[in-house]
Amino acid sequence: MAILYGTQSNGETLPVLVDQFGNLLAKGIEGNQGPPGPEGPEGPEGPEGPEGVGVPTPYGNETQVLTIVNGIPAWADSSLTPPVEALTLLNWDIAGQCEDSNGIVTTQDPYGWCKEQETWCNSSVISQVGYKIIGNNDPFSPSPMQWEFDDVYGKVITFFYQFAAKAEDRKAGDQYPNINTTWSDPNISNVSDAADPSSSDAADSLNYRGNFQKSFIFTRPTSSASCTHSFECGRYSLNQMVWWCGWKVEDAGTFAVNRQVQIEQNLRAVQAQVRQVAMSMDIDLSRLKRD
Repeated sequence: MAILYGTQSNGETLPVLVDQFGNLLAKGIEGNQGPPGPEGPEGPEGPEGPEGVGVPTPYGNETQVLTIVNGIPAWADSSLTPPVEALTLLNWDIAGQCEDSNGIVTTQDPYGWCKEQETWCNSSVISQVGYKIIGNNDPFSPSPMQWEFDDVYGKVITFFYQFAAKAEDRKAGDQYPNINTTWSDPNISNVSDAADPSSSDAADSLNYRGNFQKSFIFTRPTSSASCTHSFECGRYSLNQMVWWCGWKVEDAGTFAVNRQVQIEQNLRAVQAQVRQVAMSMDIDLSRLKRD
């Protein structure tokens, strides 16, 4: 049997280990890494991965909304995720009654019925249709409205009212009626009142009718409160009636902008009426600016 020797750097020899085929089994010192070799050929396509759980198809079916189901985005019917109401009236059954031009309306869904009426949140219509809260010559609402609120801090709520009254001996200069709304929570503050009245001298009809808008801001987080209504009638002491016609919730900034736009629109309407009257009376309004 032959023994192989290897020579070290100092000249000494050592036996080295080989296998049965004579291949050297001794491990040498690891050298420096060589340069990268050329890029190999493209490998075969891998297997298809599992179904993802990210955003589903870009567009759902009509009326569907994107929501989260078991932690995964999914399309769902909008009826499954109704929007949260900022205000909820809890005692529809005793705070008033639905009424239209034919009288009292019996309904299991007063909220739904009121929202379908033309007067709902509409200050341009005067038709005495809605949720009647004052009537039968009683200047106070029959029962406080009980409310629950959701995320209303810093926002403005506007109530809409229709009203009608009659004076037995109305005189020029008489103070017109007014609606007062009083809240149980002092952190709900009145910020604006607006009215769109119309009057009549007919003795056999309501002398005064129209609508009011009363706006309130929530200065602190509020989860619930109640409000009562009263009717300042002055000489309008007959047939006092008030219909509550809904609410609108806005951010304070949006409310301020919309209010300014409304004021400017009313001012332009008044200016147009003045010009029309001046033209009919042959008055030169340009002289007012020069003088």
